[in-house]
Amino acid sequence: MLGASVDDKAGVVAYAGRDTWVRPFPMSMDSAWWTNLARGRRVARQIVRLRAQPALAFPLLGLGVDRLDYTKGLVHRFAAIERFLEKYPAYQGRFGFVQIAVPSRTQIEAYRQVKAQVEGAVERINTRFGVGTAKPIHYRYAQLDPAELVAYYRMADVAMVTSLHDGMNLVAKEFVASQVEQRGVLICSEFAGAAEALDAALLINPYDTEAVADTLKHAIEMSREEKARRMARLQTHIAEHNIYKWLADIFTTLEHIQGASDGATLATVEAPRGGTPGLYDL
Repeated sequence: MLGASVDDKAGVVAYAGRDTWVRPFPMSMDSAWWTNLARGRRVARQIVRLRAQPALAFPLLGLGVDRLDYTKGLVHRFAAIERFLEKYPAYQGRFGFVQIAVPSRTQIEAYRQVKAQVEGAVERINTRFGVGTAKPIHYRYAQLDPAELVAYYRMADVAMVTSLHDGMNLVAKEFVASQVEQRGVLICSEFAGAAEALDAALLINPYDTEAVADTLKHAIEMSREEKARRMARLQTHIAEHNIYKWLADIFTTLEHIQGASDGATLATVEAPRGGTPGLYDL
């Protein structure tokens, strides 16, 4: 639109006598911080307390942690869970799913509609497949601090990221870092940026309800050895590509650009939205 010269191969935009260098810097997190938090005695005690609750007494637990946003695919996720329980009735009463829905943009009507749709799906599934006080979906509309959230990450057998469109999604990485027993499986949407690097996750198209239901069954029935192997591979990656490497890569690139072109400007992708862990919306 501006008539700028764009060199796609070099990643340089020339305009008005200046060059702007464009580079991707995929956002990461402090994996060691989450791992150390997950290993704490307080978290172990918290897991025992949570498991003692009737709502969380299922032998198998799935987990979703998301801002309540239409891009996160929560309605699609619950459709797949409903299909899973319908298609594989042996897991009715054995599989429970914890959904932590973080309030987001509550003043906007579209977000209020998403909230109503999600909560309607939870009620429908719990009515269909609940037995007495045991309901398959445990829904929490709240933002949890990392010390509480990490207990859910650690005890989950499966974590589901079903984004319809997501620049990164740090929840996927936080879950991996918190899996100190290496017993959980990550199911990740191919439309989340995290999927490009976390290739040992089970990748899904969240629009394909049938396939996601089958992937959930595969994750649950995966051998202990394969779960550990996949999780170890994921943990190695996030440990090597942590928040400090992310920052170092930016400054290394800046130094390179300064040496190559005086007065160049760097445009970064996936800049941080704060300095604290536990950001659900990246």
